[in-house]
Amino acid sequence: MQEDRSLDDEKGERIFSAYEIAYLLLFVIGITLYFWYAVTYDAWFDIGLYVVSMPFIGFGLVGLILNRLNRESHESKQKA
Repeated sequence: MQEDRSLDDEKGERIFSAYEIAYLLLFVIGITLYFWYAVTYDAWFDIGLYVVSMPFIGFGLVGLILNRLNRESHESKQKA
């Protein structure tokens, strides 16, 4: 099985874009906020918690997916 090296540079190091880091931070902040608040206040089904944490998680996931699709489309255009 061939290893995916589409995100590696010539030296074999991973390259992360600023957008990828920002979207990952949004996702991690959302997950951390949800679990911290739920454990601290024993409020696993609090609507206010959903209102605050779900946009972070949602924008983080959608941003990561769109960033990956954009990167793959750029790579396919460069190979052609």
